[in-house]
Amino acid sequence: MRFCTGKPRVAISSLSVMVALCVSMQMATAQTAIQVVDAVPWSPPYRLVEPPPMLAEEQYSIALPDLGSAPNLFQQQQERKIGEAILRELNRQAPVFDDPWVQDELRILFHQMSAEAGVAAPVAFMVIRDPQINAFAVPGGLVAMHTGLILSARNLDEVAGVMAHEVAHVSQRHFSRRQEDLRYSKWLPLGGLLAGLLLSRTDIDAGSAVATGAQALAANNYLSYSRDQEREADRIGMQLMYAAGFAPSAMSDFFDVMQQRQSMGVMSVLPDFLLTHPLGQERMSEARLRASQYPARVLTQGAAQLNFQVMKGRVAALTDAVTVAALKPQAARDDAGKLTLATRYQMERQFEPARQLVADVRQRRPEWLIANLVAAEVELAADQPQVAIEILLPMLQIMPENRALILRIAEAYIAANQPEQAIAVLLPLSRRFPQDVLIWQALHQATLKLPESTPYQSVSLLRYRAEELFWRGQMDQAIVSLERAVVLAEQSDALKAQVAQRIQQMREDRKQKL
Repeated sequence: MRFCTGKPRVAISSLSVMVALCVSMQMATAQTAIQVVDAVPWSPPYRLVEPPPMLAEEQYSIALPDLGSAPNLFQQQQERKIGEAILRELNRQAPVFDDPWVQDELRILFHQMSAEAGVAAPVAFMVIRDPQINAFAVPGGLVAMHTGLILSARNLDEVAGVMAHEVAHVSQRHFSRRQEDLRYSKWLPLGGLLAGLLLSRTDIDAGSAVATGAQALAANNYLSYSRDQEREADRIGMQLMYAAGFAPSAMSDFFDVMQQRQSMGVMSVLPDFLLTHPLGQERMSEARLRASQYPARVLTQGAAQLNFQVMKGRVAALTDAVTVAALKPQAARDDAGKLTLATRYQMERQFEPARQLVADVRQRRPEWLIANLVAAEVELAADQPQVAIEILLPMLQIMPENRALILRIAEAYIAANQPEQAIAVLLPLSRRFPQDVLIWQALHQATLKLPESTPYQSVSLLRYRAEELFWRGQMDQAIVSLERAVVLAEQSDALKAQVAQRIQQMREDRKQKL
């Protein structure tokens, strides 16, 4: 389920195992349904492979293997419910990296790979705040990536390689095929494992480390892919990369990065038996050979690569992985460095140097979304929400559907005591992303600021709060909130029926929770 690393494969940190176990526990209770320029210097330059003899173009088309009988509608719905349940559990227990712009940049890549693989309506993509090089996929099309992986990648194509590998696991239904049609009773023993591992995250002593090791060893019996499945994900992942316009050789290059990090001890947190399937020289050699069969392709350049450089710097800044002093040399060289340094200055409440940096970038790139978002974030942190609104409004006219932009301007509207405007931009977004915790949270905050409280507003407030709680995995509290809303909706039969129907859906999900 995780993207393989180093010697015997990724060394799983306690957090990584916890995240993976959230996957397993929700699979056990499948009756559950529900609903993320280079700030870190990068090493040796990219080396293009020697161009192989040109082969027929159809050789590079995506040829997915025959899986036997295709999943029926019930199986597809079942897998989607599993993915949504896991999403809830991750929102409840995992440290989600919730920067909307970074989430959106990676989500675009995720949906691009999913479309190439024929994965219809994948559940979600999310970013986990964790320094380990890790990524995983689960049934239904939920893919998660750790911030440590983003910081370790040297270019967008290497991230695309990881994404393609995980999407290939989903498209080939590796998890479902391996678990005998998803018979959830097999997963029930993982409840105790999950609880122990969660406890060990905050208090690891000699005794708990032994218990954690035993739990994680048992968990591996549930979570590991076979070597053949990993090779299949590598092969199909390269096909997806090529079809999407990326260099397949970047996948094998990133294997080298992970192996180097593993050998340096960067990922060795738990004992060796916690490592899942080995990467191994054989698989690495196969990946290099397979990549060499594709026509040589240069790495992604231009705006997409520049955005990746900003993404990497932004992740480093927001996770405290880089300092102001370390960023100054890069800020003198390029715009990505300037925006990263501006973010660090803003986080340290040094608003004037942050403004100067971002103003310089915006003067040359006035319609660059991330430059305007950083400028608005500086003003919001400086308690100047109206200035932030003035920065973002022209961008909203250009890209009225952009999630990161809408969430940021809604935050500014709320801070400026303009809740009606915030609700007006957020409601359409909530219909497009009904599983999005950040949207429901913003709607809840905006509704709290409305100047007068009518029964309808009270019902809306309770509904927004309920959706936020539900997608955070707090189902009992969500149902209580909606039960109160039903009482207040007595004057509207249609509204009362809508709320009652949602309560019924949540109750069905609650029967199947952990």
